[in-house]
Amino acid sequence: LLSGAVIFLAFLATTFLIKENPPAPKPGSMAKTQSGWSQIPDKRPIIAMLATGMLLAFANMSIEPIITVYVQQLIEDQGKVTMVAGVVMSAAALGTILSSSWLGKLADRVGHWNVVVGALAASALLLIPQAFVT
Repeated sequence: LLSGAVIFLAFLATTFLIKENPPAPKPGSMAKTQSGWSQIPDKRPIIAMLATGMLLAFANMSIEPIITVYVQQLIEDQGKVTMVAGVVMSAAALGTILSSSWLGKLADRVGHWNVVVGALAASALLLIPQAFVT
């Protein structure tokens, strides 16, 4: 209920507090302005970001049905299985929250494409030790 209330407050704030003023068309120009996808000059980083986001969501959500089974085998107090499984599942969201601001600033400084490629390379290197876990 609390999460739903916070999301609803964010909706209300967005609806009533954010005002967008589109630029007025120049007098005498009837040319259609570009919008959306056609305004993006280099689409490769966007496609890489969307594909990476999709794969990340797939990886995070694919373990959701079985995470409680693994947690049940690891902890002694069986009454806390669902709470611990929820904390484990929310760890990815916490990592996203903590790193997004820093990565956004870094991307503004060194370029978005470089950050996407660097993050993919770092995640590939960090996944190698997982192959050795029994």
